[in-house]
Amino acid sequence: MGANAETAGNPVIDVLVVDDSPVDRLFYRRLLTHGDGRWNVVDVASPEEAFAVCQHSQVRCVLTDYEFPEMNGIDLLEQLRGVSGLAAIPAVVITGGVEPTLVSRALAAGACAVFGKGVVNVRALRSAVEQALAGFAGTDDELLRAEFAYACVSTTGREREPTPLELAHFAVVAELSRLVKVLRARR
Repeated sequence: MGANAETAGNPVIDVLVVDDSPVDRLFYRRLLTHGDGRWNVVDVASPEEAFAVCQHSQVRCVLTDYEFPEMNGIDLLEQLRGVSGLAAIPAVVITGGVEPTLVSRALAAGACAVFGKGVVNVRALRSAVEQALAGFAGTDDELLRAEFAYACVSTTGREREPTPLELAHFAVVAELSRLVKVLRARR
């Protein structure tokens, strides 16, 4: 879709950046419009603003920070999922610290990628957004590999492919994290 496309009278926003830091919003907007300007990128400062924009525009992907004063980025995604017509918006979450439980929660809420702040690069971010815009629905193994890669980048600053044994161990940790979430929700 072009930068000025409209559908049924609603403006099309390819990527909605949600971050309370003006510096971070500018940084992500520049990463996403780097050179070609093929995506219409709009930014807002709060989850409340993002929710309002999503109700009045056709947002194709949300790139959200995790930490906000009133709620977190995953809460925003869950709130969007609860509204008919907004439930299918794919998302990318950026956080100060990537941990397996946070990655699992983000993926369960509809995120297709989770990045640690400070290790985001143009290639990885643009690739994640491209996959989100293309409706990426990977296999469980692909999602697990993606979780592993993002956990590696956030902790070591570099991405690498897991060995079969590492992937198996990571799958156990991810499943335990999901189970803990379910048990906590039942309290």
